[in-house]
Amino acid sequence: MRLNKYLAQNLQISRRNADEKIAAGHVKINNEKASVGTIVNEHDVVEVDGQEIKSRTKHEYYKFYKPKGYICSHEKQGDSPLIFDLIGKEYLKFGGRLDKESEGLMLLSTDGDWLNSIFNAKNKVTKKYIIKIKSPLPKGKKFKQNINHNGEVLKISNYKLINKYTYEVALKTGKNHEIRRIFRFNNLKIISLDTSARTAIEAASSLKCEVGAIVKSLLFKTENSFTLFLVAGDKKASLNKIKKSLNIKDASMASADEVKNTTGFTIGGVSPIGHLNKINVHIDNSLKRFDDLYAAAGHPN
Repeated sequence: MRLNKYLAQNLQISRRNADEKIAAGHVKINNEKASVGTIVNEHDVVEVDGQEIKSRTKHEYYKFYKPKGYICSHEKQGDSPLIFDLIGKEYLKFGGRLDKESEGLMLLSTDGDWLNSIFNAKNKVTKKYIIKIKSPLPKGKKFKQNINHNGEVLKISNYKLINKYTYEVALKTGKNHEIRRIFRFNNLKIISLDTSARTAIEAASSLKCEVGAIVKSLLFKTENSFTLFLVAGDKKASLNKIKKSLNIKDASMASADEVKNTTGFTIGGVSPIGHLNKINVHIDNSLKRFDDLYAAAGHPN
């Protein structure tokens, strides 16, 4: 493994930052100053500023539902908030980059190779988006899914019309603002663009894991407070079970406004971490079956 990749994985920094540390003389391998491009072998001892950097033995994997108004970046861009202002785990890498005014499913991990296998355009993994437009396509006009824009070929691999204001679009590439540019070419103004797996089954299929390993975040109103239940994707959270587990007489699903005001997320898109307020959390014991879990954020509708 190249040294910059080793440092990026184990220090939670970019490969560019890793190369900068190496070039500045901060990195040693087996007590010898390292150089950019060096290969790290299994038994090598890597140090940064005198501190040994051990290889990460287990990666972290997360699903995150990005709301509108947040930028997918590790670095501040003006006054706009970052997704990490919600997540809090700034060392995570991310895939499925969405622009500021888009919302939808993103994957975050410490495993850059895994993210690359999904989101690198060369791998042609299909991503689905739900597009809502302000005005429908005029009668008799055909939607052009493949265009040439400023010398660049843009292509929607497939699409279907859910209703005259809503499209489901499949994309295998990931060029800058590709969907928005194609819709703009068709004189269609986008008012909402989001992407997500709609069910735990779809999420499991996408991630190639068991449905039970998808963790659903469900907020319930329990007498004078709110409680978040993290439930396995193949299980249901019944009100009777919840009342019994909490030893209470009254419980109900939180309303959309209560979910938003309590967690900071839209209903159906609640993350298990990074909430607006402190919340009591109960975790489904059946999740102990799995070594790896994937946090589902669902669909905003």
